[in-house]
Amino acid sequence: MQAFIIGEETKRELAQLKQTAESNPFSAAAMRERIKGTWRSGDDVLYTCFVPIDYKVVFTIETALEAGDLEKAHGMYRHLSVSIKGRKKVPHPAVCQELMNELGFVHKIDSGICQVWSEKEGVINIVEFITDPNL
Repeated sequence: MQAFIIGEETKRELAQLKQTAESNPFSAAAMRERIKGTWRSGDDVLYTCFVPIDYKVVFTIETALEAGDLEKAHGMYRHLSVSIKGRKKVPHPAVCQELMNELGFVHKIDSGICQVWSEKEGVINIVEFITDPNL
C-alpha cells in the first residue's frame, strides 16, 4: 500500500475542499458540459488537493442527470475521485474511507449504498447521493 499521511495541514486542505464543493455544486448545465467532455473537475484546482504521499483527491457536489434524458435532474450527490501519482493501482479502500470521512460522506465505502468504480487504471470513484434520486 502507498504511504498515506493525513496531518493537521492536510485536514485543513480537505476541509477547504469540502467547503468549496458545498458552496459551488455543479448544476445540471455544468454536468451536461462534463458529459460532452469539454470540462473535467480534476483539471480545476478549486476541486483538487494533493495528500501526502502522492495522492490526488478530487471532490465535487454534483447534480445527477437521468441516463436517458440529460435534461432531467434527479438529485444531488457527493463525488470523490482518488488516484496515486504515477501508479496504475487503485488506492486502498482504507485510504478512500479516511478521505470520505473528512469530506462528509455519511456511509462507509463497503456499505452497499455508495457507488464505487474505477473507470481507468489507478483511479477510484465514489458517489453517495445526498438527496433522494427518486424525487
